[in-house]
Amino acid sequence: MTTQETQKNLVEIRELDVIYQTRVGPVSAIDGVTMDIYQGEILGLVGESGCGKSTFGKALMRMLPTSSHIHGQILFDGEDVLTYNQEQLRDFRGRRISMIFQDPMTSLNPVQRIEDHLLETIHVHEPDSKKLSALERIKTLVERLGIQKERIEDYPHQLSGGMRQRVMIGLGLLLNPHLIIADEATTSLDVIVEAKLLDQLREIRDEFGVSMLVITHNIALVAELADRIAVMYAGRIVELGSVYKIFDNPMHPYTQGLLQSVPNIKLDERETLYKMPGEPPNLTFPPSGCRFHPRCPKAMPICSDVSPSLLYVEEDQQVNCWLYQDHPEKDAPARKVSP
Repeated sequence: MTTQETQKNLVEIRELDVIYQTRVGPVSAIDGVTMDIYQGEILGLVGESGCGKSTFGKALMRMLPTSSHIHGQILFDGEDVLTYNQEQLRDFRGRRISMIFQDPMTSLNPVQRIEDHLLETIHVHEPDSKKLSALERIKTLVERLGIQKERIEDYPHQLSGGMRQRVMIGLGLLLNPHLIIADEATTSLDVIVEAKLLDQLREIRDEFGVSMLVITHNIALVAELADRIAVMYAGRIVELGSVYKIFDNPMHPYTQGLLQSVPNIKLDERETLYKMPGEPPNLTFPPSGCRFHPRCPKAMPICSDVSPSLLYVEEDQQVNCWLYQDHPEKDAPARKVSP
């Protein structure tokens, strides 16, 4: 049986578009994304800076700026989040979905103690809760995250970077959500603290049964942490599948380029690290057809005219590329790409 047959979908995203209105014109940040997030899985979302990863995470939480327009469906446990009013969104955020932001120092209020951050989260969603019981609940949680309960009386600047990040995880877990979005949560951490944080995220998934969407540009990180990987390029999902299949057999030329660009200790010192040609497109004026075709070494004439679809080419592996779809030009020679 395939993964989609054995695992329950927690979130179903269908034909999601996010467009920002700017002074120079509309920017298509997310274009026609269709994918699922399974219950209890860790899904890694990878891609270059500016490809739309953070926009996608904020779209799931309905936290986009007023200058944006969002279309499609985000079905969370069968309910379309895009139809929620403000009162429903207030209950939805924190209780059913939460986010761990990139830099805890800018996310935490510097003049509030840690306990005040956590108490405020509880009282907003559970106004009838007593302070003493809420404090006990907070102390139990922070100790499970490796923070001494006395430290909740400290201010954010009195904690180390790793401890602040664990406080952010605590804020995300406090109301037992079904989905946690970690947006570049390890960027500001050293490798030792990062390794501990990854272990904690795995333990949290196993203990609480929570699903996670890990947004990062570090494809090596999701190789260690994730169950599945979604590769995003210029607002579109170009490849989606299990972590083992994508690393063993990357099928989309962009995924292949990403993996070849990762430093490898086995690389001969005389060899040069692979550099993907070209630059990411301007999403105000994106290329027609496949958005990767101007940089793709395997591009064919059809790639610049018609956008391919994200289709299953192997069990549990989807690819958005004309190389794996039937068309008259499939066997035509590839063109050269200028660096």
